[in-house]
Amino acid sequence: KRYRDFRELQTQLVTLWPSLSELPFPPKHIAKMQPHVIEERIVALELFMRNCVSLFGVYSLIDYRCGQALRLVQEFLGLHVYVNVHLCADSE
Repeated sequence: KRYRDFRELQTQLVTLWPSLSELPFPPKHIAKMQPHVIEERIVALELFMRNCVSLFGVYSLIDYRCGQALRLVQEFLGLHVYVNVHLCADSE
């Protein structure tokens, strides 16, 4: 995936969950990309994705938007088996 693909995903996720904008997201470097800059960006994007999945996994049981956001991440990663999360209620 290209940087702009990750940025577009981040924009979509922030639309669903605005506080996500507080998670660190690597800036776009206009200058010539050196191998160390590329590696730093890869690590930062991976951390962003891990933080998103963790956050959405925790809150998906109390907010349907997190389930939607988690689905966006799964589609972005090309996962064909989706984790369906439903709000569970006691059947008493």
